[in-house]
Amino acid sequence: MCGILAVVGNKINAVLPKYFRSLVDETKISALDLQHRGPNGCGIAWCGDSNGVRQLRVEKGLALVESTLTPALMETISQDQPLGIILHTRYPTSGSISPKNTQPHYVESVFGRFVLCSNGDVPQVNYKQNRLFLESKGVVFLSNNDGELLLRMIVYFSQGKQQKILSAIKEVMQRIHGAYCALLLTKYGLYAFRDPCGVRPMTLIKNNGYVMIASESCAWEDYCNVSADDKFDIAPGSVVHVDFYQRLTVNQLVTSTCLRHCVFEKIYFARPDSQIFGCQQEVATFRYYLGKQWVREVQEMLSKKEWQQFVDRYQFITGVPESGQFSAMGVAAALEEIIGYSRIKNTIVKNAYISRTFINEAENKHRLASAKYRPLGDIYKKYHGAIFCDDSIVRGTTTQALIRKIRKKGIQHIAFAVSSPPIVDICQLGTNIVSRRELIGSQLAVEDIRKFLNVDFLHYLSLAGVKKTLRQVGLDPKSFCYGCFTSNYAPFIVQEEN
Repeated sequence: MCGILAVVGNKINAVLPKYFRSLVDETKISALDLQHRGPNGCGIAWCGDSNGVRQLRVEKGLALVESTLTPALMETISQDQPLGIILHTRYPTSGSISPKNTQPHYVESVFGRFVLCSNGDVPQVNYKQNRLFLESKGVVFLSNNDGELLLRMIVYFSQGKQQKILSAIKEVMQRIHGAYCALLLTKYGLYAFRDPCGVRPMTLIKNNGYVMIASESCAWEDYCNVSADDKFDIAPGSVVHVDFYQRLTVNQLVTSTCLRHCVFEKIYFARPDSQIFGCQQEVATFRYYLGKQWVREVQEMLSKKEWQQFVDRYQFITGVPESGQFSAMGVAAALEEIIGYSRIKNTIVKNAYISRTFINEAENKHRLASAKYRPLGDIYKKYHGAIFCDDSIVRGTTTQALIRKIRKKGIQHIAFAVSSPPIVDICQLGTNIVSRRELIGSQLAVEDIRKFLNVDFLHYLSLAGVKKTLRQVGLDPKSFCYGCFTSNYAPFIVQEEN
């Protein structure tokens, strides 16, 4: 999972005062709204048109957006009179955290530079097969990143020629079986394309004089106010070409017969204010409904006596920041419908400067897991039991550290609400889970997980409950991938490496 962004201007407007500076500023603002999708590197490429000579330039670093897009760089890009910009925020799934694996990647051809950035991942079996094919043809790779594989295959099959790019992208879609939303920038315009299964989200809007493409709609504050005619999701198996006069051409290169949207985008990855996968409701609403569904399942599994004891014992609900907060609101709302009053409270402080600990590569990740959350003290003195809500449990180390801290505050009874099923398998489609041994859901039964966490009650939302909630927000459950919950990644081949 990474963040990608494209902003395309209009050469006709280039005469307007401060036009290029405005375009660059628009890019940075939107990039900051995609920072959650990748904290381990940021790169930017632009097609400059100063002095009438179009050139593609690339800058990247192992830092956040704010640190990479410095005022000096922003001014340099503005002075270069950019007609198109692409940007990438990296969350490493293929290749280590290093400059060579940081996107965008670029390749020089006899017809000019090609630059590409992508979001997603290609399963190792398919990645190795296609890389070996290109290497047998004399293609040299500089990284271990799937984005470079996409780019070099396009350059190879197009021979660097503009008129062959569409056929080359179609070749990519037919050969590379994985998850990718990609942006290809040339001196002639932008190409945005998405894998035929539509694993990761990708959307386009026309707004404020620009054409913009991003991983999520949260990249634009006024997305909801943009007319339906000026925004759309890029369809799986299709490519959108935008030239520097903002003329759009859409081509469906491969028929999409098997949609596999990542359900974990809805549960965890995407920002709460985004609308993804064609859903007209925000991600926050889906997570809220997950919480309500969790309460229904618990009430159904308990006897009347057990249910009453449950309600009496757990006196308030709190969400684990941030993605657990909306499911906590749903839990609280469902209980309010039953018992007549609300019990939700905010009792956990998150350190915003510690990124996702389940993907952290640092050797001290257990220490980071412990430092990530800090429960407030005063409120736990007033109550003897609480329900804590989170979107998922991956390794279990962060949750265990949090529960240990809460216990020290003196609380007696802890129920833990997980708004997804147990994660039991790896993912090679854009989530950095490389070994089943890392997954507590793969190694332990639910009762053993409860004991490991030291909680009194633990319930994972069922897969049927997740699918029911998808239907509730107007989505077809058959269009989603549940491989991390079921080990069924069809039509993809996902195998754990030894």
